[in-house]
Amino acid sequence: MTKIILIRYGDITLKGKNKKSFIDTLVSQIKHRLTPYTINYDHAHNRLYLHIQDKDIEIITKELQAIPGIDSFSLVQQVELEVESIYQATRQEIKQYQDSSLTFKIKTKRTNKHFPIRSMELSRTLAGKLLKEYTHLSVDVHNPDCLLEIEIRSKYAYIFSKKIPGLGGFPTGTIGKGYLLLSGGIDSPVAGFLAMKQGIAIEAFHFESTPMTSIESAQKVVDIAKVLARFAPKSTLKLHLVPFKAIHETIIQNIPEPYHITIMRRMMLRFIEEKAEQTHTPTIITGESIGQVASQTLESMKVINAITNRPIIRPLATLDKKDIIAIARKINTYDIAIRPFEDCCSIYLPKQPSTNPRVFYALRYERLFNYKEHLKTMEKDTITLSITPTTNLDLPSLGFTVSEALKGGKP
Repeated sequence: MTKIILIRYGDITLKGKNKKSFIDTLVSQIKHRLTPYTINYDHAHNRLYLHIQDKDIEIITKELQAIPGIDSFSLVQQVELEVESIYQATRQEIKQYQDSSLTFKIKTKRTNKHFPIRSMELSRTLAGKLLKEYTHLSVDVHNPDCLLEIEIRSKYAYIFSKKIPGLGGFPTGTIGKGYLLLSGGIDSPVAGFLAMKQGIAIEAFHFESTPMTSIESAQKVVDIAKVLARFAPKSTLKLHLVPFKAIHETIIQNIPEPYHITIMRRMMLRFIEEKAEQTHTPTIITGESIGQVASQTLESMKVINAITNRPIIRPLATLDKKDIIAIARKINTYDIAIRPFEDCCSIYLPKQPSTNPRVFYALRYERLFNYKEHLKTMEKDTITLSITPTTNLDLPSLGFTVSEALKGGKP
């Protein structure tokens, strides 16, 4: 049996002359995601209709909820442009609701002006027929239990009563590209997700310090990347595992303790800034939230930012922790992030990190070691993986360090 899903585009419709390219990209990403299923696609003004098999509804619904750019979608009935056919469809919608004291409202949108009955008149006619047939029903135009929506279009009428929310935003990649600093914690995966939701294609960089940190901390990042890949174009996310152990040890040995985190973050940004310059990647994305930890005070951010003129996007900047956790739970990264294995930014934390660092002191301390040689070695030894939601990679079973675990071959 064939069912129809109506997809709405949301903010894409606000675009000007380039709206079509946004829609084309979204439709292409939908088709790629739904390749395994038999679907007929029907395009209309600011709408996409999917004719699907009844048995595929549940799984296709889950897939659509993971595609940025979709505002909402509905399972709809498509009927002939006849009042009786439309009425029978409204009866079917009402039957989904079992409440004996159901209130409803009918909202009609008539884009086909050749249809002889105006929107308000059709709504009143259908409501009158429903009230006459089902005496337990009543109309509530302000807060109905059931909002029956009818769209009168060129060839057919479409009837539905439920809207399933999508991610909104823009198709991933339509706004540009960014490099994400990805840790194994709660925040940065959420930042990456929010960036993708707003149309930014991301590559993730994780600075790993195995064996100073456990191999399980790197596994957390791989598992988080598998989750984020679900929202990426073609369900694939590029993950760069950058060896940070040598420079991590050097910072601990040579830099005053209050500046450990500041200098580490500056080194990470120096590395990514250089890569972004080489690849013409316009922006860097981080999971920083203002005031959450010492390295995320305004003064700390200023000092860390000082090494780049590239815009740094901080999607979580003004969010409370509970709001970040709520999103992490929604996208299924939270349970991975709270595994008890720490990365290089949370292990060996200074007892009194500087919350008010100065660029002058950061530059002075950085002259105490040859960080440029470290950065060259880090680039040479970086391991890049293409992660998908089904990537099967168990680092702890392969070695004690990332390089040891992956030296036999990169998945």
